[in-house]
Amino acid sequence: MTGAMLPDQLREQRANPTVLKVRLAQIRESCPCALVIVVEGKDDVPAYEQWIRAAAGGLDWEPLVANGKEGVLRFRDLLLRDRMHLRRCTFFIIDHDYDGARGRTLDDGIYVLPAYSIENYLALEGVFGAFLKLSLQIPGGGAARNGAVDRFRILREQFVQLIAPCCAKLLAAKGHDVGNIMIDDNLEKYFEISIDGVRARGGMSIDNIIKTDRDIPTPTDQPWLTFLAGRDIIMWIRGKFLMHFFCRACLVFFEDCCSARPSCFPEQRRGVKFDPSSLDFGVLATRSPIPPGFGDVVQRWISRCNHDCVDVQRA
Repeated sequence: MTGAMLPDQLREQRANPTVLKVRLAQIRESCPCALVIVVEGKDDVPAYEQWIRAAAGGLDWEPLVANGKEGVLRFRDLLLRDRMHLRRCTFFIIDHDYDGARGRTLDDGIYVLPAYSIENYLALEGVFGAFLKLSLQIPGGGAARNGAVDRFRILREQFVQLIAPCCAKLLAAKGHDVGNIMIDDNLEKYFEISIDGVRARGGMSIDNIIKTDRDIPTPTDQPWLTFLAGRDIIMWIRGKFLMHFFCRACLVFFEDCCSARPSCFPEQRRGVKFDPSSLDFGVLATRSPIPPGFGDVVQRWISRCNHDCVDVQRA
């Protein structure tokens, strides 16, 4: 008896390297020299579109979406063994996620984001400053916008101090055989984020945010401190955690600027509208820096693809 495919089955099918290979072959059939970049998820595509545009102008590229990092890596493994030259002009991007390429040998065809994930670049204070300017229409060149950015940094530091033990636990879990790692992304029930500060909610243990099938055999604080040595902690907090804070911060600053007695702004802003759904990756990426080295990587990919394309045209 057959039935409708369940969501988990659909995700597994999309992650199947053979399915991705068929989709890549279809792209190659219509455009043999297309520069194809395999990414982890569909939400990543708008951000990389903006960053690639900034790095290489109007580069025409084709995204191929896998189902997460493992989907990207398994597909890369398959193409490395492929004899049909589908690997030509095909490149890969993955988040670091505390485990990089998961033991695979790297080459110049794969870019490992030098941060936990793409969200870390989209939730920086410069992006928040652009939100104040473009969404809340707070004038620059004065204390209002600068003061709000300073307040944002203070709130972020408070949030990071509270969430860091969860990230330490996650890092340690990825370094041991603990079975499944379960992450509760509903942070609203654990933290209260307001214009006045970030606090842990009573009655909820943040230890429940990260759970594992089996206990982590060693303390989590020292591996975390070792990992952070020489690194900016903002770039290594789990990206989804940081994005939760960023979106919530945007909302509370919007509510403050529209209130009759704002605490961060000199006067009430009337007529300002804000829809949290406007904080999509593509919009935020237009306001964020390009990840370090990414522009150079894209240029190398273009050169390599142009070289390989000559071989294809001669064949």
